[in-house]
Amino acid sequence: MDPHRLLRDELEYELLVRGVANTSAETVNSMRKKFRDYLSKERFGELVMNESFSCECAGEIEICLKKINDLTSFIDNFKGGRESNEARLIETKLSHLYGRLTRLKVIDQKGSKESLKAVSNLVEKLKQLEELVDKKNTSVVSNVGSLSDSMPIHSDGATTSINDISVSNTCKMVPVHKWGISFSGDNIGLSVNAFIERVEEYRIARNVSEQTLHNSIIDLLQGSALIWYRSIRHSIFTWKEFVELLRKEYLPVDYNTELWSEIRARVQTPNEKVGNYFACMINLFARLTRPASEEEKLAILSRNVLPYYIRGIGLHSYNSVEELLYLCKKLESSKELAEGYRCPRLNKINLLEPDLAAPFVNSKDSQSKPVLDLKVSSMIKGRALHKTALTMKDVSQDTDLVLN
Repeated sequence: MDPHRLLRDELEYELLVRGVANTSAETVNSMRKKFRDYLSKERFGELVMNESFSCECAGEIEICLKKINDLTSFIDNFKGGRESNEARLIETKLSHLYGRLTRLKVIDQKGSKESLKAVSNLVEKLKQLEELVDKKNTSVVSNVGSLSDSMPIHSDGATTSINDISVSNTCKMVPVHKWGISFSGDNIGLSVNAFIERVEEYRIARNVSEQTLHNSIIDLLQGSALIWYRSIRHSIFTWKEFVELLRKEYLPVDYNTELWSEIRARVQTPNEKVGNYFACMINLFARLTRPASEEEKLAILSRNVLPYYIRGIGLHSYNSVEELLYLCKKLESSKELAEGYRCPRLNKINLLEPDLAAPFVNSKDSQSKPVLDLKVSSMIKGRALHKTALTMKDVSQDTDLVLN
């Protein structure tokens, strides 16, 4: 689901079912960001519903009915092609409505026969809309799979019409062979997951459909990976099938275990900004086959940052990666201020209150100088005195010889 294709009331609903209430004072952009963060942590097809969530079933059915009617009108006028903005909008709305109606079934399990029948009728209407979209030869529901089977969780909201949204498909497609991305299967270039992630980013940015991507696989491979693909190309019919087989072929059997070891060993280096370190770690966590919990992430991040941050964060509490990052950035800022401090040279002659002025500091003293350890300093002084005593003794002996 794309948060940018949801209206304000729909975003409010999606956050509400996830336990986020009182969003009336928030902007649409802030709600979209929150919802996107939730989606990144959820598994597709999983129905998310906070324990505190409840709704009035009759009113919810009425809202869903209006949304479906608006969506029906939008699809009737839909003339976009594969992967168009209009198609993605329809995909988001279908996902949202299926999730909403599924929650109604869960909440109103012991409801009246009339309300249960009304919900079933609305689900049937959504299935008909899916079939209508398929007949228009679009890939609107290709990424959703069969939405009626997977029942994904996306949002729908209140009473604004879909037709009020102005959508344009102005992004020009860039051929795959011009992307400059390739995978060879060796240890020099991109890893498997980095390659798949980069291609998906370019696919969306360059407005390329998955079918076009499947037809252009040969433009993305070289070396041993290209040889491997030629051996199985006749058994692959979609881009998703290719991605699945590519991971099976090039990821280690114990990939998850090895990646966890790599994550635990990844520490912040002295010259590495804390924001960059967190970004790398978040991407490493995202490549795990089993999602890491927030507690696991915090345990590793709080131990692997530089010692300066470890001392600082120990005095504060935090419950999420975002909160820990914010705290570390504040510490980083204070560290930079402290390192840039220079004691000023003051002229007591022109001060209004010279008796309260800072003690005079010599320009040489104001510069930071290394301080020797007390024991080392004593050793140096002792050696110097001993050397001087030996020299004086030699001079005394020479003098006696001359006199004799």
